[in-house]
Amino acid sequence: MLAPALPLLALLAGDQAVAFSVSVPKAVVKLAELQIEFMFTDAFSMALQGGFGAPTFDRTHAKDVTMSAWDTGLQFRGYFTGSSSDGGAFAGAAGQYIRSGEKSMELTVQVVGAGGIVGYKWAFEFGPFIDVSGGAGYGYYRADSTAEGADTGSAHSVYPFFNVNVGWAI
Repeated sequence: MLAPALPLLALLAGDQAVAFSVSVPKAVVKLAELQIEFMFTDAFSMALQGGFGAPTFDRTHAKDVTMSAWDTGLQFRGYFTGSSSDGGAFAGAAGQYIRSGEKSMELTVQVVGAGGIVGYKWAFEFGPFIDVSGGAGYGYYRADSTAEGADTGSAHSVYPFFNVNVGWAI
């Protein structure tokens, strides 16, 4: 119910209210991810992420697998130096959902995770910025297949993550 009002609230917050960016590391593995950061105040922002692609997984003892994939994520960021629009250091919480599949293997993999992030955003006077973040999270993984003899199951673990986004703030 509040979601449609988020962009309007961000626009009322200040000069640069919304930042659009793309993930560089995810592009290397054939995933296109867009991040939209809503800068509500100098000290607080929220980032929505969404992506899709077809990464290839290198398997040592079998044929490599290319899977279709999409993901969605959410970050809440608190800026403790600088500001959300002018750049600075931030920390916060992140959540992510990923779903991927491969038709010939009748395989579906789902991942859901949440964790903490730290990062830094370098913002330039006229709009461009570089956003670097990393952290650790706890994830639950599940693989399902209707193919005969396929391995399926679930697992959970702590995992690290890292991202570099480049973009433009308006």
